Amino acid sequence: MIPERATATKSTDISANTAKEAFSNLREVSAVRDEQADYGKAYSDFVQKQADLFMRATKSFGGVTQEFGTETTEFASKTGEELSGKVTAKAHEATDTAKDAAKTAA
Repeated sequence: MIPERATATKSTDISANTAKEAFSNLREVSAVRDEQADYGKAYSDFVQKQADLFMRATKSFGGVTQEFGTETTEFASKTGEELSGKVTAKAHEATDTAKDAAKTAA
């Protein structure tokens, strides 16, 4: 697979899952409480969950970015090797053709 396609898919998945969890956290914090003091605890829990979610999402995006860099480097290296091999083969072929032409002309 081309590296940027896999990266885009993974990034979209991370974003979608992060959004789902964030909305779930928002539903929890916005629920009606029986005791007024429970609102402070709910808000504190919400802030902690959102901070944890942010850290996990950031770590996940960092992993995808690192993987993309590695895959891109490997892709470029492999392409360079293939191109180099083709150029070398064509150069040898041209040399042989020139030698044959020189022999024929002599």
